[in-house]
Amino acid sequence: MNARVVATVLNLIMADEQGESRAFVIEGRVLLLDYMGDTDVTYRLRNLVDCARINECVNEIRDEAFMDCIQLVRVGSHDGVKKIGDRSFSRCKMLRNIELSSVVGIGMLAFGGCRALADVDFGSKLEEIGFGAFCGCSSLRRLHFPSVYLIDPLAFQGCVEVTDVEFPVWLQRIGSCAFKGCTKLQRIVTPLDVDMIKDEVFDGCENLTKVELVGEINEIVPYFEFEKLERGRV
Repeated sequence: MNARVVATVLNLIMADEQGESRAFVIEGRVLLLDYMGDTDVTYRLRNLVDCARINECVNEIRDEAFMDCIQLVRVGSHDGVKKIGDRSFSRCKMLRNIELSSVVGIGMLAFGGCRALADVDFGSKLEEIGFGAFCGCSSLRRLHFPSVYLIDPLAFQGCVEVTDVEFPVWLQRIGSCAFKGCTKLQRIVTPLDVDMIKDEVFDGCENLTKVELVGEINEIVPYFEFEKLERGRV
């Protein structure tokens, strides 16, 4: 770490009274960044941060707040965080898991390219997932959405390890190609009254074989039968 970066980090450590994020450093690594909502700090330290804690004063993680923090592995959050901004964690390629239990909305490309992200707690308050929000998250395996009703286009495109997806009964819309290229996807749980076929929501999901219908119709059907039901509905 060069002298200029050291000086910057030391200044950040002392910046608590000014309401700025604080960085805690040991042997040239930012072991913990106490994020207080300012994006300039995380930008300057983006190659150094291993772990971040979202301060309790923060209810929204701003656009691009942690974008390109290539060493970031863990993020500690709290129940007051309501929104994840556009590209806020984009290309954090070592980020492994994150808890979104209180989040209502996830912005465009918020976690795009987070290749190590394997575990996401979507919680019971999430309503909308933005365009390409988890595009290219190639380590995600199971997706359970207790409350979401809007999923924008390309939201999970290229999540090649996903095997199971569960949607709630009140799901309203899934955008085009939202799960395109999820080649290991085998099972979905979904209401029938959501148009998925014409928008190629599951384009390239050649292993998708089982659909569990919820809502007015409770039945397990093969995917090709689900396609017929969907086309007959429109």
